[in-house]
Amino acid sequence: MALSTLVVLAVAAALPTPFVRLQTLTGDWEARTESGAAIRVSYRAISNRTALQQTYTTASGNETITVFHPDGKRLLATHYCAQGNQPRLQLDPSSTAKRFVFKYLDATNLTTPESSHLTELELRLDGPGEYTSVETYAENGKLDVTTLHFRRIR
Repeated sequence: MALSTLVVLAVAAALPTPFVRLQTLTGDWEARTESGAAIRVSYRAISNRTALQQTYTTASGNETITVFHPDGKRLLATHYCAQGNQPRLQLDPSSTAKRFVFKYLDATNLTTPESSHLTELELRLDGPGEYTSVETYAENGKLDVTTLHFRRIR
């Protein structure tokens, strides 16, 4: 038991501090849209705690997964969108200890640059048991911003 604890601590010590702070989201969360529909999000550490998986489930049951992981000194987020494309975003230097801003880096399976895709993801740690997510999608040069306030349910 003591050896496994030391391994976890050693892995955590080697990871960038923003990633360690982001892992505090581990658990289950819920938000309500303006129409009252429930959005569920869960976060779990994967790959020996070297990556954080966000599973986002809409009221209709569609699922999207975003995996946050360090890449050397960078912190990346790969967004496996229900639209079928996979934008990669990088933590922006404007981020703070409680506000993580990920900006578009590139994407796979994006039909055209004008096709709808995630261009920015902001996660704000508002306080114990609460966080805000701001997603910005671009399509044909127009931006669509969605802000959701999540509360921890587990």
